[in-house]
Amino acid sequence: MPPLRSGQPPPECLYPLLPEWHPSQTSDSLAFPPFSVCFPSVSDHAPVSPPVGSSFPRHCREIRGADMSDLFRCAGDIIFDDFQPLPGQISNVQLKKFAETSNFLQLTVPLTPQQPYFCAKIQALGQNSKVTFGIAGPDIDSESHPGQWNHTVGYNINTGRCFSSHLNYANTKGQKCVMGDEFGVLVTHFGDEMSTVTFLKNRIPVATRYIFEKDHCKFLPTICLENGPVDLAVSWPMAVLNIPEFTETNMLNWIKDSGAEYDVLDNVFHYDKTLPEAMEGESPAVGIATCSPLWPTPTSVLLRDFFKWKADGVELKSFEGQRIGFGIHYNPDEINKSDFDDKKQQLVLCFVTMDMQIIFFRMMLQPSGGFYPLIVLTRGASKVEIDVQLNRDLGLPETKELLDGIFREKATAALAVLEADARTRELNTSMFHKSADIDVEIEDSRCIVGLQADKKRIHGIQFTKSLNEENEDSVIGIGIGTSQFSLSKHPGRCPNSCGYISRDGKTYTNTLNADNRIQKHLVVLFHKNGSPVDTVYMSAENLHELYPTLSLSGNGYEVKLNVFWQNRIAQAPPLLVSKLSHWCLPSDSMEGAKIIAPIVALAGASNFPKTPDSASHLRIDVLRFTPVAELASSMKVGDKLGWGMLIPESQRDLSERLVVCYLTVNRNIALTLNKVKLDFSALRITEHPLTDSYIEQVLNEAYELYDQELECIRAGKDIDTLGIDNSSLFKPVPSEIVENSKKSESDPSKPKTNGGGDAMYRAVVQARAVDGVHKAVKTFKQGPEGSKACAIL
Repeated sequence: MPPLRSGQPPPECLYPLLPEWHPSQTSDSLAFPPFSVCFPSVSDHAPVSPPVGSSFPRHCREIRGADMSDLFRCAGDIIFDDFQPLPGQISNVQLKKFAETSNFLQLTVPLTPQQPYFCAKIQALGQNSKVTFGIAGPDIDSESHPGQWNHTVGYNINTGRCFSSHLNYANTKGQKCVMGDEFGVLVTHFGDEMSTVTFLKNRIPVATRYIFEKDHCKFLPTICLENGPVDLAVSWPMAVLNIPEFTETNMLNWIKDSGAEYDVLDNVFHYDKTLPEAMEGESPAVGIATCSPLWPTPTSVLLRDFFKWKADGVELKSFEGQRIGFGIHYNPDEINKSDFDDKKQQLVLCFVTMDMQIIFFRMMLQPSGGFYPLIVLTRGASKVEIDVQLNRDLGLPETKELLDGIFREKATAALAVLEADARTRELNTSMFHKSADIDVEIEDSRCIVGLQADKKRIHGIQFTKSLNEENEDSVIGIGIGTSQFSLSKHPGRCPNSCGYISRDGKTYTNTLNADNRIQKHLVVLFHKNGSPVDTVYMSAENLHELYPTLSLSGNGYEVKLNVFWQNRIAQAPPLLVSKLSHWCLPSDSMEGAKIIAPIVALAGASNFPKTPDSASHLRIDVLRFTPVAELASSMKVGDKLGWGMLIPESQRDLSERLVVCYLTVNRNIALTLNKVKLDFSALRITEHPLTDSYIEQVLNEAYELYDQELECIRAGKDIDTLGIDNSSLFKPVPSEIVENSKKSESDPSKPKTNGGGDAMYRAVVQARAVDGVHKAVKTFKQGPEGSKACAIL
């Protein structure tokens, strides 16, 4: 699956791919842009990046003359051939049977444009063995797998998952490997800022990823093994005789999603052979995609991870047998030069054809390594045939002149867009409020923040542009602070700031002031290696002073950070409640493992900053249900506990609003919730049995309580003097709603759910703990009302 090249008009259909996640799509839920920081353990800002086809850098080539004892870096119980491999020679790599921890083997000779490939045949693999192939630098920790370390890339053959600098989302997904398979890693483009890597199973490409390492001398072949026995027959780069080559005419070189099938006899890709072939006016989506998601997310509207076009069947219709293509046209003033590189970053004209006629075009910025052709099959357009040879000139000699003219006409506006983006991304030293001992080096794609080893104490730096427009002994802090932030403190350890501290992995916030000035409360989310790790409330008086803040304490060691400030990141990584890896998980949990959770809860970002004026029984940090005592024995494996939340229409536009929360067992509130599953598949409640009048009744009672609390506060009294029993916050669902729901449950046209009202009845009556509402459930008397709901602020 090679990238599109210069002088290539479009293939008539492109490789099938069904992306689950689209990194270039923006999220309306983002209140503020993100910023991020990487922690390299050594300085890496002086790269050596030869162009493709150039000779290898001399200081890297000298490694070849080193002693054989320096040829490999090894840790653990790996047995391997440690001699210099000859062309065609196989090297044995084995992991002992009872070796369970991570075992690490790295060749210290880097991959080069002349030797870009290494592979291994899997000769033995234990039931629980874990094997990762990848590319990493000499600084990777021996306990880490390539891909799960900054500026590395790796592929786990047991799961088929690919990682690049900790991130595992992309438009191409890998495949699992078993004993007898051959797996290979190939660098297809050595770029100045990033390079492209293709993973191969039995010499057929299965996934592509960027490696965001500028220094090609750090492209070291790396293998990690766990849980033996494992037996590999490895061909190191200098031993490989035939480097894989790909052509777009070979359909096996096109990466297809697991939902697509290729019929060799008919030369046709199918999404589902059982579907009718008629497209009913809808066409497959054709387009282009990058090697994998760009990071940080580009700020320019011209540089995107993918672009696709389709006939929607409404405004524009297609029909069976119609030819649809996608092509790239390069700068006519550059393409004929002897040094022209069709894989470098540059402006390109993308265009769509129907029956050999250009119907759409758009200027885009091609990233380093080029674009890859893309097709998305759907149920409405489920069958395509690829033709990459017929009518490459689009059938008309004047087509090139037409495209040249369009390129020149649109290039001026595109360059203006790039210049405006460059102004937005501008960094200079005057934009920082920092300690005098912190060094700042500004590059095109990143900012390097450093602290020398001889500098003592904590040193801070702030980027004075608001967000709304390591050695183990060293300590890093990352967070948000106002303009009054102390440069000798960690964020979160001084007023009006919050921060994540690397030493203990905890977040801190200090938001309370001595006076009673009005505070605006924000929720701050902290990411580590692409996954969320914590949330915290922060209060601020001025939303125009939310400055990204870093603190560095070297404790005798040099510290260097690669920082991507928010004006150079388009958006934060998207988070989905349906993906377990996007939850804040315990540090010792493993993604993919089944987690038994006897406690279900609703919680705020952190404990809400309490002031005398904000005290209320309705303001709850954690609403938790624990099945204990009699209920524990009545619950069984497979039962589903959950919380639901409704936002009444009258509350939607309020900055602080009352919401109605309810507890469910087996998707019931002692009644059936039609069209809803209260698990990862139910992200939005489309229908529920709680009537508007009942919800309004709950809200009115909550408001009455809130008014009593405000009167108490104005009188200078504590709200606890009201003698409110927190269990009264839970209100029984009226019996008529329960009866109506039972009738709905018996309706054969309605979907059935597991369990029934009795389970919910027992849960509510016999539960023994709901944090934040104390006795909220256990004091209820048994009765016919069944389910309970409450309103919280």
